[in-house]
Amino acid sequence: MLEVDGLTVAYGRVEALREATLSVGEGELVAVVGPNGAGKSTLLNTVAGRHRPRAGAVAFDGRDIVGAAPERIVGFGLALVPEGRHIFETLSVAENLRLGRMAGRGRTSAEDVRELVARRFPVLERYADTPAGRLSGGEQQQLAIARAMAAKPRMLMLDEPSLGLAPLMVDAVFELVVQLHAEGTSILLVEQNARRAVSLADRSYVLRSGRIVREGRREELLEDFEQMTSAYMGGG
Repeated sequence: MLEVDGLTVAYGRVEALREATLSVGEGELVAVVGPNGAGKSTLLNTVAGRHRPRAGAVAFDGRDIVGAAPERIVGFGLALVPEGRHIFETLSVAENLRLGRMAGRGRTSAEDVRELVARRFPVLERYADTPAGRLSGGEQQQLAIARAMAAKPRMLMLDEPSLGLAPLMVDAVFELVVQLHAEGTSILLVEQNARRAVSLADRSYVLRSGRIVREGRREELLEDFEQMTSAYMGGG
């Protein structure tokens, strides 16, 4: 479903990604792990249209999306939940969800969003008229995911969804990721908790200094996880 081939992205003279190549198949959960500064967020932001690559190709469902505006990419069915959530804090929970629905270009009705929230995000249903900035960090993360899901994406990209959350909320967010995957949503996950991400994913890529240095399936990477973290992630 997603093909990234030889992607190179630079900020001025500094290359944040160097010829990165990866793929996500239909219905797969794929993780990207690596140390801080490895280029993980740059990868997702480039796929989402927020950065223009220096070289390489990105195709979603067979369509070349390099150079497409972020809102068009969402319209194609590829949604990003960015690091730091980036919800609209002065808008209500319901208004944030409405914006997500509008980004989906008519694929989702208001009734669809209400059903999604009632089934997957009941806490948001209780706070529908509350300004989003008043929610806890975990509730805001749920809102960010719900807003992306309101666009009815075929693939969801999650950038550090557990960052800054209390342990119980981390568990809740990962359980939500598992449920969405089980329902057939393709997911590309960037996550600071490498062991947990690798444990959840069908396949994982290790990114270091802007390069993909290893790829493998869950069982393969967990078998020598300690050696992998020492070799590729500085013991992280």
